[in-house]
Amino acid sequence: MKNLCSHCPSRSSCITLCKTAEIYVNQDYSSPSEITVSVPILTGTEDTWNRLNMDNTEVVRQVVIRLTEDKMTTKEISYHVPISKRHIRRIKRKYLKKADLI
Repeated sequence: MKNLCSHCPSRSSCITLCKTAEIYVNQDYSSPSEITVSVPILTGTEDTWNRLNMDNTEVVRQVVIRLTEDKMTTKEISYHVPISKRHIRRIKRKYLKKADLI
């Protein structure tokens, strides 16, 4: 930006950004339609996932372990399992330690 304005003939009387400077300044902005966040899609029918009792801690633990085995990250698992990322990490760490994977 410094070099952009230093060569501009209107620099001494400039009050607003010129078109070139405005494009430079706004280059980091993107419209909401351009921002994409991938949410992992679980295989299996929705009915299968709806039938899981996520209030049962053993069921939640088994789901986290299964998704860990499917190479899903903690963040990806948190989209599907109604527990904190911290608790997911604890379950994963305990499972990996027990399986001698860490």
